[in-house]
Amino acid sequence: MIQKTIERIVISFFTLRINIISFFSLTVAAKWAYQLFTTPPRPNKLIEKPSSALATPIDVKLPVCHARGYRWGLPNAGNKKVLIVHGFRSQALKFEHMIPFLLEKGFTVYAFDAPAHGKSSGKVIQPVNYCQMIMGIEEKEGPFDGFIGHSLGGLALGLAMEQINPFLARKWVFIAPATESHRSIENFFHIIKVNNRVKNRFYTYIEELSHFPIEYYSLVRILKENNMHVLWIHDKDDRICPLEDAQPLIDKHLPHIKFHITQGLGHNKIYRDKQVIQEIAAFLSAD
Repeated sequence: MIQKTIERIVISFFTLRINIISFFSLTVAAKWAYQLFTTPPRPNKLIEKPSSALATPIDVKLPVCHARGYRWGLPNAGNKKVLIVHGFRSQALKFEHMIPFLLEKGFTVYAFDAPAHGKSSGKVIQPVNYCQMIMGIEEKEGPFDGFIGHSLGGLALGLAMEQINPFLARKWVFIAPATESHRSIENFFHIIKVNNRVKNRFYTYIEELSHFPIEYYSLVRILKENNMHVLWIHDKDDRICPLEDAQPLIDKHLPHIKFHITQGLGHNKIYRDKQVIQEIAAFLSAD
């Protein structure tokens, strides 16, 4: 309750500040909004250490951040490797319940805290710097045979898919992914209630930074243009990353994408569901 009260006070403060600044400079107001958008708040509770004695801490120093995470299982030459990529305001150890199912299938599993999350360094996170972290880990600890991404981690994985070696067989699992960046931004402005002039300048500011329109940061776009093997798991009751954003992709019935639609699990329970985890393990291990 105290944490939520503090967050409401902080949100009210920044909302007022951004709107006041907009009277003098829309660009400065948009920059303030962008900084707030990409800065994750402190977690209510950080998982300090893994519950399994099989976890080996790993530090990977990258230009984008100092990535800290864990490896479960021995990195034997015959073992396939899987990388788990968590979402916004989460951390690698929240997915530790998946590890036994993957180890049973003979995988060596890796998971790292995202930039500005958990024990990794950094102050901001967005799809591009998260993708850069994934590519850096792929270079130093890979190549990975499979990837699992939840929420924002799913979008970051999609961007990595476009850059990764296409000549190696890979499998990709997206769990309730942030399908469209536009949705994440609109969710943000549902909380930070600014005037439309600031919102419009916010969009153009992102495009100026990235040199791409917002529509570029879209899993629908990426997977239409890619034919790697994908398992997409989503819940009908997901209010954070609604299933309707994926509907244009579902309607195409692309042969390389398998959709598994659940109900009643929402955005976070879905990656803890035993049946979902078993399907992921089976998909990744199938020939």
